[in-house]
This record gives sequence, C-alpha cells and structure tokens, in this order.
Amino acid sequence: MKLGTLVKPVLVAALLVSGSATAAPSAQQVLAASPVDDIVAQYPAMMSQVSAMA
Repeated sequence: MKLGTLVKPVLVAALLVSGSATAAPSAQQVLAASPVDDIVAQYPAMMSQVSAMA
C-alpha cells in the first residue's frame, strides 16, 4: 500500500480525535456570559417604546 493513500484517512482520524477532546462550555457558563438577564429586565421598557411608536 502506498504511503500517499494513508495520509488522508490518518488526517481525518486525527481531526476527529482532537475535535472530540475539546470540551463544550456548560450551560451555566453560557448563561453567565450571555446578557439574557439584562434583556429580560429591559423587555417591559422596550415593549412600552414599541407601543408608543405605533
């Protein structure tokens, strides 16, 4: 078997292994970094602005 024919499968396998080794952030980390609480707190004020414009 030629060495050139093995290069691509080995690279794909290496990428799969390295990709699965990285950890995804937890839901708590995502919520801590996102401004969801700020958006929810501002929602009533935003809706009153929208209704005043209409």
